[in-house]
Amino acid sequence: MFAAKIHRSLPQLLIVLLIVAYLTPVRAEVVLHGASTPLPGPAITVDGNVGQTKGNNLFQSFSVFNILRAGLSASGLVVPAQESVTFTSPTVNGVAVPITNVISRVTGGTSAFTLQRSSLIDGPLNSSIPGANFWFINPNGIIFGSNAVLPTTGSFHASTADYIKLSDGNTFAATPASNEVLTVAPPSAFGFLSANPAGIQVGNATRVLQVPTGRTLSLVGGTIDVGIGNTQGFLLAPVGRLNLVSVASPGEAKFNPAKINGPLSADPDPFQTREINVDNFTKLGDINIRGGPSPGTSLVDGKEIFIRSGNLTVNNSFVMPGIFADLGLASQTAVANGGQVKIRANGDVTVTGDRSIFNIDSGIRARAGSASATATQLTAARDVPDISVEAGGTLTVSGIATVRTEKYTQATSSPVSFGNLTITADTVDVLGGGQISANSFIGKGGDLSVNAREIVLDAAGNVSRFTGLTTQTDFHPAYPRIADPSLTNGQGGNLTVNADTLTMKNGANLTADSFALGNAGNIIINVRDLFLSRNGAATGSISSQGGFAGNAGNITIRASDVIQLDQGQISATTNGSGKGGFVDVSAGKSLTISGTNGGIISLTAPPPTAALDAFALKLSPFFQARFGVATPNFAALVAAIKGRGVALPNNAGIFDVLGALNQAPFSITAVADLTPGNGGQISVTTPSLVMNAGTRIDSSTLWDGNAGQITGNVGNLTLNDGAQIRSQSGGVAVSSGQPSVGSGKGGSVTLTVDDSIVITGSNSAVSTGTFGNGDGGNIFLTAGKLVRIQNGGRVSADSGGTLGGQQFSGGGLAGNIKITAGNQIVMTNGSVSTRAVTSDGGNITLNAPNLI
Repeated sequence: MFAAKIHRSLPQLLIVLLIVAYLTPVRAEVVLHGASTPLPGPAITVDGNVGQTKGNNLFQSFSVFNILRAGLSASGLVVPAQESVTFTSPTVNGVAVPITNVISRVTGGTSAFTLQRSSLIDGPLNSSIPGANFWFINPNGIIFGSNAVLPTTGSFHASTADYIKLSDGNTFAATPASNEVLTVAPPSAFGFLSANPAGIQVGNATRVLQVPTGRTLSLVGGTIDVGIGNTQGFLLAPVGRLNLVSVASPGEAKFNPAKINGPLSADPDPFQTREINVDNFTKLGDINIRGGPSPGTSLVDGKEIFIRSGNLTVNNSFVMPGIFADLGLASQTAVANGGQVKIRANGDVTVTGDRSIFNIDSGIRARAGSASATATQLTAARDVPDISVEAGGTLTVSGIATVRTEKYTQATSSPVSFGNLTITADTVDVLGGGQISANSFIGKGGDLSVNAREIVLDAAGNVSRFTGLTTQTDFHPAYPRIADPSLTNGQGGNLTVNADTLTMKNGANLTADSFALGNAGNIIINVRDLFLSRNGAATGSISSQGGFAGNAGNITIRASDVIQLDQGQISATTNGSGKGGFVDVSAGKSLTISGTNGGIISLTAPPPTAALDAFALKLSPFFQARFGVATPNFAALVAAIKGRGVALPNNAGIFDVLGALNQAPFSITAVADLTPGNGGQISVTTPSLVMNAGTRIDSSTLWDGNAGQITGNVGNLTLNDGAQIRSQSGGVAVSSGQPSVGSGKGGSVTLTVDDSIVITGSNSAVSTGTFGNGDGGNIFLTAGKLVRIQNGGRVSADSGGTLGGQQFSGGGLAGNIKITAGNQIVMTNGSVSTRAVTSDGGNITLNAPNLI
């Protein structure tokens, strides 16, 4: 009877026991190596005296190491209170022993809570040891949860390595050896024995995983995830160094013990002396930096950021020195001066985004100063960190994402870091709104260099947004709320491309333009083949263009084989007092220009109405605050200046306005030259130049600046069906469709051809002309064999005529024409002419054994 009752009660008893077990709080899970019970918690103390002290090294060993967050439940257990761990100094006779390095290992016990051998750090990890650097290895994995906090004493290095090597060659291994020798030598490497090392995860959505100012934060392991699922991750080494290193094979990640811990402020040596070297690994792992659902983002911030991996993904996240300080997101807001971001991936680097975060594009960025348009005072001067990205595979930048340096303050140090950006990869793809840029808003901007076997710039899918490479300069966002002329004259950096193939399509651009009053940067392109096509898009060009005052940059293109332009343009135009750029294009085999408006252009012209109106709108906050009047467009700006008693002509232009703004009561610009700039020269060198319908090589002036010269040295030249090589004084403004004529002189056109010149089809032409008071340029054509002008083709040098539907008398002299051919000059329904409406026409000279 008794036995039966017991039997019948067992199910109920089991249920009760299970409930009790579920409700039983889990004990703290920091277990010393060799111990059977954990240290008492939830405020866990790791006494320095339980470790081994060798000189300034304190070695600690654990079989299990977890810091658990209150409320976590797993394996039928629950964490009743937030846990923390504090490491203390060892003592001798009650006196603390000075410690430089706390070196800890987890030897592989299984957690009763997680049932894993990895470490979950989801609470404060503290150290009361002054200045001590903290080293932590667990070969089975490390997870930093949302409540993780790092020691505030020194640098922090976490790794899934199998051992830490000391500088004297001895090791401190996660699997202790019976003959282990611990010494006073500092750590010098993380050693990995596995072909598939465990990973490190950072999902600290409510905390910032950070080290003290000037110190180093290192994560070295297998796959590294900053951001887990829907939870973003935050890493910060303020004015310090941040190392992310992923490995996927046996090897040693080596470093200089004297350099690894900082502080950077006391270390003038080059960046590379502080790198973690992984050259002895046969394979590297992946690093993923991912933001959560909108508006979530992951942030990686340090004065120096070093990333070494197989593949790297940055999605809706920032890898950016100073991002926390700039946005005021961390308690430690120390601001770095200069620095560097250095990324080396043996595989692919992918930078993507689908939204702006904090009103700026995500990605890999560096900047100095505030971009706030509402700033009332400038950020203290500092240098811009440089960025270097190396990918053994493909670098992809797409969507609302960027790799960028930006300069908002005057630089201070010497040698100065302007924010240079260097890209090296097998393939570079910039797609659908992606950008790689080095921009300046004050002073000299950084240079951008892109080196790859193949580069593709493709705006398809996001043609409304700039897609491509740029070193543009613009007005500082704080201008004119801060009425400082230096905020208008940023100098663009140079843009250099070295590749086998450069392909630009669907409206993608490669630019070094100035949109303010400073000089544009130069563009240097060295490729085997260049393909530039708009495919009907409104944009698509290689350009270095000057704004209201700055010079346009020079453009140098060297293609060893082929250049093909299909509606695409190469342009070095000036719209102000600056000079036009020199465009020098060379193709080793052929240059072909097709498609309407495709061509090579260097113009000097007045700024378009849209640019003038945008300038006036830019100044509106100044006039509103100072004088109580808005300036929404250029006419309103002129009226506002006149309203302060400043005399301006009725047809006031940009130079009248800039002259007034240079002076009291405004004094918000400082443009010394208030005369129209001259156009730049165009030079073309290739064995074969073929230009088709609607294309042009054009060096003209649309106002009082002089046009530049055009020179060509080619093997064969063919102009088909309306293609033109021309230099004019006067033209139709693209922005308005109206004639624009000044007193500038047209440039000369000099073409030297080894074999034949063929000008065929209606309106195909080599021409110079003047519609105003400036003289037209001369034309010199020299062919080794043949000059053929046929089917409506022409060579002409005119003064006066019809322009944009209007008749102009052309007070300037028409240019001269001289054509020389080694064998013959043939004209079949073609013409060679010089004509003038009111002035003198030029002279025509034809030299050839045969004139047909």
